[in-house]
Amino acid sequence: FQELRSKFPSFPWTSYKSPMAFSPDGLYFAIELEYPFRQVAVCNVVTGQIQKRLPAMSSEMTALSFSADAQFLLGGDNSGVIKLWDLGNNDEVPHAWLTTSTSAVSAISFDEAGELLATSSDNGTASITKLLEDNQIWTEFTQTGRFSTHAFVHNSKSLIYATGDPSLELWNYDTNDKSKYQ
Repeated sequence: FQELRSKFPSFPWTSYKSPMAFSPDGLYFAIELEYPFRQVAVCNVVTGQIQKRLPAMSSEMTALSFSADAQFLLGGDNSGVIKLWDLGNNDEVPHAWLTTSTSAVSAISFDEAGELLATSSDNGTASITKLLEDNQIWTEFTQTGRFSTHAFVHNSKSLIYATGDPSLELWNYDTNDKSKYQ
């Protein structure tokens, strides 16, 4: 993040620690901006030029994630709301938002196919949701601390996540089996 700030000093960076996401192809990054008004910007990694401006969330953003094909962007905020933007038409996907809880979203991610959404909240909740059907298929309460990050594991129906202690857990959400790695 500091490298991008020094590379693009005239870029309208936020004054708080804004979440940032990089597209899977490495060509773009997304970040919330607060000047001249709150918005989400999708920018070219090489030039820092803003390619798309999207309507901001109603509360401070806490998480961002691109879909595998970089056609969609997810944003989560500190009130537990998640929004989906279609980058092809520069707007929110109508009715494609979820409320995870009353706790801040700490991490969000798509699976490779763009069909499932993993969310984690500050209250220690992780859930897997079928994105287009808005159908939550599994919720897991595993800890009282914040999930700092998570990712789907390729072809395994599993989610790997960092826990509050210095360890990782692998959760197979199909069988509910868990393995802990320290």
